[in-house]
Amino acid sequence: MRWKLGLFAVCVAVGVGAAQFSGEWSAALAWKSWPPSVLPNFTLEGTTLRLAYTTGPWKFVSDSAFSEASGWTDQAFGLTGEVGPFTLTGSMWFDPSTPAYLATEAILGVTFGGIDLSFSARHWTDGNYLWTDWDEAEISPCDPQVEAGLQYILKAAFAPVTFQVRFADCCTGTWFQEVVVELDDVGLCCGIAFDVELWFTKAGFQYVMFSAEDLVTMCCGISFDLAVTLGVDSKTVSLTPKLAGWGEGCFEIYGDVDWFEDGNIYLEGIRFDGFKVRCDLGDCTFAEFVTFLNPGNAGMYGYEDVFNPSIGEFEYLKLGFCGLGCCGGQYGVEVAVYFHDDAYVIRPPIRPPWRPRPPLLPWPGPIRPPIPPWPPLPPWPWPTPPDTLLGISRVEVMTSVPLSADSTVDLGLSWGWFLVRGGALRPFWTTITTLTVGWTLSF
Repeated sequence: MRWKLGLFAVCVAVGVGAAQFSGEWSAALAWKSWPPSVLPNFTLEGTTLRLAYTTGPWKFVSDSAFSEASGWTDQAFGLTGEVGPFTLTGSMWFDPSTPAYLATEAILGVTFGGIDLSFSARHWTDGNYLWTDWDEAEISPCDPQVEAGLQYILKAAFAPVTFQVRFADCCTGTWFQEVVVELDDVGLCCGIAFDVELWFTKAGFQYVMFSAEDLVTMCCGISFDLAVTLGVDSKTVSLTPKLAGWGEGCFEIYGDVDWFEDGNIYLEGIRFDGFKVRCDLGDCTFAEFVTFLNPGNAGMYGYEDVFNPSIGEFEYLKLGFCGLGCCGGQYGVEVAVYFHDDAYVIRPPIRPPWRPRPPLLPWPGPIRPPIPPWPPLPPWPWPTPPDTLLGISRVEVMTSVPLSADSTVDLGLSWGWFLVRGGALRPFWTTITTLTVGWTLSF
């Protein structure tokens, strides 16, 4: 009932918005073949609504999110504006289901003498640091599950250096958190330039990354980019070959160096977890292949919840392309095929359900309808995964088609093998088909 009231509020907002507001409404419906039902059973996977009001240099924004399972799940407010030479950006997040305040961020910026300066202040309540739209790669200065806190960020940028220092207060007093230094286009001999990023925290060194474009140039328009990241727990080397006039390929290796200590440091070996090969033929036309010899470590490299561990998924092939739509804008299509092997079956923790969150400020564009997560996993032991054609375990197709300059329809179709349990039956494998229908309306 709550999500129906939310949809009614959307319709009212669209009508009112024609007079003085602008905004965007996105939603996604999903139908799944499991559990079976006599009539089609579509569920509202998620819907987000943005309302914006602009007056002079100021813009006020409201972002709301709803789902059928949880009703009104998220609410965020934001503003941007100018006061003399200063710019001000603010955001505030709430949990409307409680209701409860979650977090706040305010950013004050100014340019002085060619230096871009900014000061940010953040506050969050117990366990809500990662609830916000702050960079998920950032580490909470306090216990991310239970502690509230404050964070202060000073940033100065003057080419080619960007300097950032952070302080935090976990209700015990203000203390130093970290320093991040970035250098862009640092010149070497022979016309070679590279970028450097260095990160220190209170605990010490975290990582240093070196990256260079066109490090090696060969004949026939072939060149190579190189990026090396040296961290405390991982080392990554990315070599990107460029083929002028045809496309851009990327070969990235995922691995680490294994050490052990007994008063001295010894090198045990180099662990090779997987790799990615990607070739970009245009702005949105690409082919991508990812495989892992150790899919249990896939989350260390940004592939968390990509592979279904119960059937032993370890690699995928993805193709994407786009073109001009009949009614303006661009259509896009992505096709992904996943492969599995019994040797990679992992017994993981149960994955939490998908939950929509308010988008970032400014609006990042249309949301794609999510592929709902696999069903909750039954208790161990599990039956042996089925033998499939070519080892294919799952296929997903996502399309985005513009209907006009202000509206887009997103369609998703997935098919795959999943482990389920019906009633008192023992766990068994079955194929589940999921159809998602999404849309985005701007007004």
